[in-house]
Amino acid sequence: NRVALMRKVLFDLPIIREMLMIMGAKRVNRANVRRLLEAGHNIAIQPGGIYEQLRTDPNQEKAYFPPKLGFIRQAIRAGVPMLPAYLFGENQIFQVSDTGRSFGQWLHKNVGVPILAATGYLGIPGFPKPTKIHIRCGRPVEVGPKCANPSDERVQKIFKDYTQALRELFDRYKNECLPPGVAAKGLQIILREPRRKHRRNTASETNGNVSRQKPSKL
Repeated sequence: NRVALMRKVLFDLPIIREMLMIMGAKRVNRANVRRLLEAGHNIAIQPGGIYEQLRTDPNQEKAYFPPKLGFIRQAIRAGVPMLPAYLFGENQIFQVSDTGRSFGQWLHKNVGVPILAATGYLGIPGFPKPTKIHIRCGRPVEVGPKCANPSDERVQKIFKDYTQALRELFDRYKNECLPPGVAAKGLQIILREPRRKHRRNTASETNGNVSRQKPSKL
């Protein structure tokens, strides 16, 4: 059985909530993840979440990961392998400007609504451009035996293997599934820094290896 886990805020939106319930989706939280894995379900999680959504860039593929890598810790606690997957073409559905990204992030921070200001077909806001979407899966990433409290070293080691598998997957299908200019730029994998009070994060990114976001002074 497969179950999709979504952020709570999506279940607060009319129509979208009903669609998610029909699909059998559930709120993503530690308790649901643990319960579903222990029951033998396969679950799908987007580690980048809303943070990544609000930083959508149709000209550069980026994968963001949370600082504590909770999805890996949950896999270790359950002793289940992870299967990297990538949704090619998703970022090209809409055109998003720097101003649109900044506004979406401001709106989410101050109002709590994760809406990205974007234009689509014929420049119409919210109307998607005709785009082919491709879902591709990579090789399984083993996590080893169950462990209720995995060490940071073990989590980082598995994360390194996971991102390598993700990059292998991306490189295998990028030319087939992405516009040539986007494929040529490769995939930027970004591990977010923990939040710091009175600071904001800006991306320090590199092609090839996993990079961390560096906090900068306001």
